[in-house]
Amino acid sequence: MVLVLLGLFFYLGSANAKVELNQKKVDYEEIVDEIDSMESERADLEDLLEEEEEKLVSKEDEVTEMMTLVDSKKEIEEELSDLSDELESTESELEDSQASLAEKEKELEGLENATVQKEEDNEPEKVKEEEEEKPKEKTKEKAKEESESSETVSQQNAVGAAEDYLSFMAFSKTGLIEQLEFDGFDNEEAAYAVDQIDVNWKEQAVDSADDYLSFMDFSRSGLIEQLEFDGFSNEEASYGADGVGL
Repeated sequence: MVLVLLGLFFYLGSANAKVELNQKKVDYEEIVDEIDSMESERADLEDLLEEEEEKLVSKEDEVTEMMTLVDSKKEIEEELSDLSDELESTESELEDSQASLAEKEKELEGLENATVQKEEDNEPEKVKEEEEEKPKEKTKEKAKEESESSETVSQQNAVGAAEDYLSFMAFSKTGLIEQLEFDGFDNEEAAYAVDQIDVNWKEQAVDSADDYLSFMDFSRSGLIEQLEFDGFSNEEASYGADGVGL
């Protein structure tokens, strides 16, 4: 159609004549207007086609996004399934742990009863030991009062640190000295501090033995060896094992 119009265009332009187009008589200018109109319509159609192509690309992107969401949903469902399996396994382990804890509590209760009985049996011996230690304690308190007046600041700090440690943890004498040395006090200051505090090292051995048995099982000989490794003497370690019923 465009070629026909172009032919007419050249014809009319040269002959200044009119021809019949779409059952109308048209001249040169009218054909030019018609060509411009058709070009405009073609441009509009091209723009419309471009818009439709852009919409199609957008739809394809939406479809791709939806497929990605579907894949993500599948992955999430698989992860949830795995988490559900892990939760069931954890609950089973928790039930086993609770049963084990109940057994440990029964064993601990038996040890406590045995310890109480042992203490009742050893009560006369303890009374005798306390009576023998009273004069020693008085002498030690007097020596402590005399030494406090000449203490250095570092010695006072060492004494305070030793008392702090014994307020929440059991120590042997050598173990406490080593701990103070680890904190930066020299051997003389650490030994001085331990000598200034009032400690029953046998009772410390009992407390230490009790701490060990709260989280680990020991035979009597194994517990004594562990306490000796911590710096308690054999006598103190044996006393500690007796104190917890082993």
